[in-house]
Amino acid sequence: MFILDILPSWFIYVVYFCIFVGILFYFISYFLGHMPLFQKHAIIFRLLAMTLIVSGVYVTGANSNQEFWKEKLRDADANIERLEAKIKDSNQIIVENEVVKPTTEIKEKIKVVTAKIPVYITDKCDIPKEAVIIHNDAARLNHEKR
Repeated sequence: MFILDILPSWFIYVVYFCIFVGILFYFISYFLGHMPLFQKHAIIFRLLAMTLIVSGVYVTGANSNQEFWKEKLRDADANIERLEAKIKDSNQIIVENEVVKPTTEIKEKIKVVTAKIPVYITDKCDIPKEAVIIHNDAARLNHEKR
């Protein structure tokens, strides 16, 4: 019940007091039922007492349920924070071990490929087979690392 988030924390004590007053009204109405002057008012007191008791118990149960789910949410948030810290550490280990080494290997192979290319460039603007082979080897190298 979202209304319980809006209400102040002392409201639950008011609800407990209403339950107590409801029980008190119920017993008073029992004794008033035996007095001829107040017999008409006894039913009103009983209805008021039952209304206070039922509504108080309902709000108390709703408050208990709200606190239960808030506690579960706090536990879940703490668990998420713990897992995020763990993931951050494992991501850093993966970056150090898996990504840095292959990128240095790729950079070295790219230097070798770029060193071979000027040999095959001529003034005729035709592409020799060797340049196509080097290009395909570089593409396969890039494709293998994905």
